[in-house]
Amino acid sequence: MKKRGRKKLKQKLNKIVKKTKRNVFVVIVFIIGLVLFGLLASLIYLIKTQPVIYISSLTPRQGETILIKVSGNRPELSGYFDQQKLVFFKTSNSSSKISLLGIDADLTPGKHQIVLNLSPTEKEAREIDVQPSNYRSANISGNSKLNSKGYTKQVIFDNVVNNDNPVLSKIMENSNPQAYFSQPFTYPLSNIQTSGFEFGIFVGAVGYMQHFGVDLAAKKDTEVFAINDGRVVLAENLSNYGKTIIIDHGLGIFSLYLHLDNFDVSVDQLVKNGQKIGLSGDTGASTGPHLHFSIRNSGSRVDPLLFIQTASSI
Repeated sequence: MKKRGRKKLKQKLNKIVKKTKRNVFVVIVFIIGLVLFGLLASLIYLIKTQPVIYISSLTPRQGETILIKVSGNRPELSGYFDQQKLVFFKTSNSSSKISLLGIDADLTPGKHQIVLNLSPTEKEAREIDVQPSNYRSANISGNSKLNSKGYTKQVIFDNVVNNDNPVLSKIMENSNPQAYFSQPFTYPLSNIQTSGFEFGIFVGAVGYMQHFGVDLAAKKDTEVFAINDGRVVLAENLSNYGKTIIIDHGLGIFSLYLHLDNFDVSVDQLVKNGQKIGLSGDTGASTGPHLHFSIRNSGSRVDPLLFIQTASSI
């Protein structure tokens, strides 16, 4: 009986040991599973929260516009291009934050730096190598139409320096800190064809003046449209630029429409993307009907057609 009892006891103990081993194995597997799940969850979180930084060009030319996109929830996102503060905004169809950085037409070529402050403890830097645009030069030859309007080379130069440019500078000193727009920019004419002076060309009058816009072909009284939502901040007949409209789109972005024949909007009026704002004309120091179109981006003089091209993907 004693042997039989010991045998049963041994069997029971063996069962207990086996069961315990199984339980320990299950516990170990469970713990390993928890650890792996935690690691996987952490990895997914890091992937989701790690910002994806997109910069449209690291070698822009003078006068170009760079599109910067930063993904992820970054409520404290800020940045600088050299000493210039970058302004970020969101559009209606994107969760990314976007900045449109204008490379001024006369910015010194060479190495510059974009610094992004992703959070109080995270910072990313990108080097930008600005290329020269090698603008060409052209002289204003004697023109009977300009002369008949009283525009000699001296008058043209004096008007730009003393009258028109001071007005534009004053108007564009302040911009709405928020964007009026939430969609891509569009063109000011139904048909875009350059005619006349291109962007950046040095035009010789008494002294050389740089042309910070593009001349677009437009017959007299062609409809001109706002390139995006904004507020009209100028609708005035200027000495050289003729009937001129300026729209503030917010964030330091202004669009300028020169040599118009008439205005369909007034100062302080809010306008929508594609809204008719006037008709093209031949007012001011113009040798024929056309639209002079310009963009200012946080003070930078940029090629307006390249700006729209870059901003079409926001």
